[in-house]
Amino acid sequence: MANDEQRNGEEAAVTQTARNYIESWFAGDAVRMSLALHPELAKRSLDGGALLTLTAQQMIEYTAAGGGTADAAKAEPIEITVNQIDGDLATATVLSGLFTDYLQLVRTDSGWQIANALWKNV
Repeated sequence: MANDEQRNGEEAAVTQTARNYIESWFAGDAVRMSLALHPELAKRSLDGGALLTLTAQQMIEYTAAGGGTADAAKAEPIEITVNQIDGDLATATVLSGLFTDYLQLVRTDSGWQIANALWKNV
């Protein structure tokens, strides 16, 4: 029973980190975004064969500037799936009305944080 409770708790914590990430983008909440991201984040997307990369600092700055707020009405529905938890590593998928994000998370002293994100427009 304890293992099921522990697993459920870990899944809820990973889900909350993913939710902080996607909801903060659409809300323009840089503080909440910073909680979700590992300082060494690499967020990548494929653009015409080129792999584009954003850092945690860039994501926080773009969020603070309201980067996703104009599209907030198109964000729903948001669906978060925790694919796997293996000790201090986890993977999750975030589907929104605009994006698909594949997240790799690490457990740190600050809790679960996103270390890598691969995303595309829907």
